[in-house]
Amino acid sequence: MVAEVFLGVDVGGTKVHALLTDPMGTVLAEAREPTAPTGGLALADQIAQLADRLCAQAGCARPVAAGIGLPASVDPVTRALSVIPNIPEMAGTGFFPALQARLGGRIALENDVSAAALGEAWLGESGDPLAFVALGTGIGMGLIHRGEIFRGCRGGAGEIAFLPLGADPADPEIRQSGALEEVLGGKGWRRAYQAAKGQSEPDLAQLFAANDPVFELVITNQAALLARALLSVSALVAPEVIVLGGSIGMQPKLIAATTAALAEICPHPPRICPSRLGPRAGALGAARAAMLG
Repeated sequence: MVAEVFLGVDVGGTKVHALLTDPMGTVLAEAREPTAPTGGLALADQIAQLADRLCAQAGCARPVAAGIGLPASVDPVTRALSVIPNIPEMAGTGFFPALQARLGGRIALENDVSAAALGEAWLGESGDPLAFVALGTGIGMGLIHRGEIFRGCRGGAGEIAFLPLGADPADPEIRQSGALEEVLGGKGWRRAYQAAKGQSEPDLAQLFAANDPVFELVITNQAALLARALLSVSALVAPEVIVLGGSIGMQPKLIAATTAALAEICPHPPRICPSRLGPRAGALGAARAAMLG
C-alpha cells in the first residue's frame, strides 16, 4: 500500500475529473462525472464522495492532502472565489470551509488553468517561465516561474480572457466573460464559421478533422488573433514556452497557424507546443498543488 496519496480534482462547468496519485505522480485511481448542477455545497459533497470512491478503488487510506482546480479567480489569502460564471453558488469564501469539513487534511484551491500549468511543468513540458493557455469553451492562462504558480493580486494573474482584443471590452454583454473569450472561445469559433458558411450548429471537432476550405480560413483568422494575445503574454512575461491545452488549443492545425502568425509579429517568439498531459493536466496539477500546499 502507498504510504501517502494525494487527491487532485479538476472542476469544470460541465464535468469533474478526479484522481489519486502517489508522490511521484503515478495515477492510482481516476474518475470523471458531470459537475453537480447546483454547485456550492452539492459540489463539495460530490468531491468528497469521489474521494471516498477513489480510495476504495485504489485500496488506500484517505488522501493526506487535496488540490482542487476551479474555473475561478482564487484569492491566495482569503481563498475567496470570484469570476466563476459557469458554476452557481460558488462566489465568496464559503466553498473552502465546506470542503474542509468534508475532506479534512490540507486543501489547496487553485484556478483550474494555473493547476494545469503546474501539472505540465511537473510532469509534462519543460520551460521556465512556462505559460499554459487553455482554449476550449473559454480561454484562460496559468503561469509557472521556478516551479511555482504566479497568482498575482487576489489570484487574478492569467485572466487573458479580458485582454482588449477581438471585441469591445466595454460592451456590457461581454464584460463578465471578456473580449478575447467572446471571439476565441468555442461559441466565437462557431459564430465565425456560421457567418462564413451559414451552418446552424457546426461541430468543431469534425471541422478540425476535415479539410473544409471555409473552416481553414476561420483557423487562419483565429490563429492571427491568438498570436496577438500570445504576443501580449510574451511582451509582459517572456515565457520560454507557451503550452496550449484544451479541446481547441491542442488542435495541430491551430498550433501550426498560431506559431507561424506569432513568428511574424514577435521579435523573439517563445516555443509553442501542445500539452503533453492532455486532459489530465488540470487534475495532476491540482494533486501537485496539494503536495506543495
